[in-house]
Amino acid sequence: ELAQITRADVNLVTGSTLAGSSLSKPEQQHVAAALAAGDLAAVRGVSPELRAIGEREFIEGIFPLFRDQRSTEVGHLVLLQDWAPTQALLDELRNALLVAGAAGFALALAGGLVFSRRTSQPLMDMAAAARDIAGGDWDRTVPARGSAEATTMAMAFNDMTRGLRDQAERLRASYQRFSTVKQ
Repeated sequence: ELAQITRADVNLVTGSTLAGSSLSKPEQQHVAAALAAGDLAAVRGVSPELRAIGEREFIEGIFPLFRDQRSTEVGHLVLLQDWAPTQALLDELRNALLVAGAAGFALALAGGLVFSRRTSQPLMDMAAAARDIAGGDWDRTVPARGSAEATTMAMAFNDMTRGLRDQAERLRASYQRFSTVKQ
């Protein structure tokens, strides 16, 4: 009943002898051997280390049976809690964190690519328009899209192109007048 209440395997120890245990017989033999060697009763309270007993690993807690007891000769209680469920939970948590981290990284990367593309696309449009205009396509305009800054820059670029086109047309008309007067 005590093992069910504590959710741990209960071992009653007197001196260095195992008086009673809820462990299986082979595991009881491992505990008895550890008691005889003197390395099981060395720590009081809950040990931070895992203890291998048989095929399983345990977290151990060693407590006196009586409140004011200093000696282990009267007896003490050794509680062994199986580490396997905790390890399974830690493994599951680690895997979930890895999946969440990978998903977060993928989302951040995709978001960064979309943001980068959206930010750089108006500049790429402007560069393409500048090449076309330099090639003689005076009717080429830049689409005004993207952020407020990109829209303002596209509109200014289109105004500049319109002004250059108007000046080029006036220059061409002036040249034609000059060439007619010259002849």
